[in-house]
Amino acid sequence: MFVAAVLIAAGSGVPALAACGDPDALGVSRTITVDTSHPVMVGSIQYKGSLGLQPGEVVLTFDDGPLPGRTDKVLDALDAACVKATFFLVGRMAKTYPELARREFDDGQTIGTHSWSHPLSLARLPYDQGAGEIDHGIAAVTDAIGHAPAPFFRFPGFGDDHALRQKLIDAKIGIFSADIVGNDWTGISSDAIRQTVLRHLKEHDGGIVMLHDIKKATARMLPELLQDIKAAGYRIVVVVPAQPPIAAL
Repeated sequence: MFVAAVLIAAGSGVPALAACGDPDALGVSRTITVDTSHPVMVGSIQYKGSLGLQPGEVVLTFDDGPLPGRTDKVLDALDAACVKATFFLVGRMAKTYPELARREFDDGQTIGTHSWSHPLSLARLPYDQGAGEIDHGIAAVTDAIGHAPAPFFRFPGFGDDHALRQKLIDAKIGIFSADIVGNDWTGISSDAIRQTVLRHLKEHDGGIVMLHDIKKATARMLPELLQDIKAAGYRIVVVVPAQPPIAAL
């Protein structure tokens, strides 16, 4: 397996593969460049679109952070395994903890957005309020990391509607759902989270995994999960945008 880490290409804000110093690390097997100039809606839980993953390929994603004591441990685990993921940041969390948001960016993680305040569902809000959640979240993440994020968005609670999807498509922002969830928001144990992810990875033969970096149990189990992923022969894929990162809307 090709083992790699990811660095930020100078001035681009887009991660690029570079050699990992640990030959035994899980690493990154390849990069998928996502062209959001055309509508992108991926993740089989909600959408029919596809990233074009091959059997056994895994995209790791984390929602709701950053949060000290949790996100930093997730980043440490990823770094130890030379693995990169996509983080969908909540705007007010990034504003509160900008140093941690900046570390995610500096570590070469792909940074997407996840609204300003994480309502249970944007679809339940009036359109203007839901659209403001999207815009405000992007602006806050931009301020926190000192660079516009990738044009990738995940709806909180997967709560979307046609009008907000169209707003994102018109702004050339890709919409990410997931293929696999770890149910880590339900209060289950670290081992239960890990076993849930592994079971669904086997059922789907890979896919987009959604976890939450703000959860203590997730941070605790991640090093072991990464070891399990490697032992099972899955391959990590990093997702980056074809277009320049987005400015605040």
